[in-house]
Amino acid sequence: MTFVDVALYEGFVYGALLIVGGVMGYKKAQSKPSLIMGSTCGLLAIILSIWGRKGHDLPALFLLAGEAVILAAFFYMRYSISKKFMPAGMMMVVSFLSIFMFVTGILVA
Repeated sequence: MTFVDVALYEGFVYGALLIVGGVMGYKKAQSKPSLIMGSTCGLLAIILSIWGRKGHDLPALFLLAGEAVILAAFFYMRYSISKKFMPAGMMMVVSFLSIFMFVTGILVA
C-alpha cells in the first residue's frame, strides 16, 4: 500500500466525518444547512476517493485538497466567531490534517 492509497482512504474517512457532522448538526440544532452541506460535501469526498482508487489518483487528490481547503477556511471562520471547539474547531483541525494528507499524496504520486 502506497502513501497515495492511504491519502485516498483518508478521503473516505473525511467524507464520513463530514456526513456524521452534518447529521449531528441537524439532530442537535435542527440545522438543515448542516445536514445538506455535510451530506453533500461528505458524499463528494467519498466519490472523489472512489474515483481516485479507479486510477485517477492525482486529479482526485487535487480535488480533495481543494475541497478540504475550502472547508478548512469555512470552519476557521465559524470557529473564530464562536470560539467553541465543537464542532467548528474540531472540523477545522480535521480539515487541516486532511489537507496535509492530500498534498503529501500529491507530492509522492
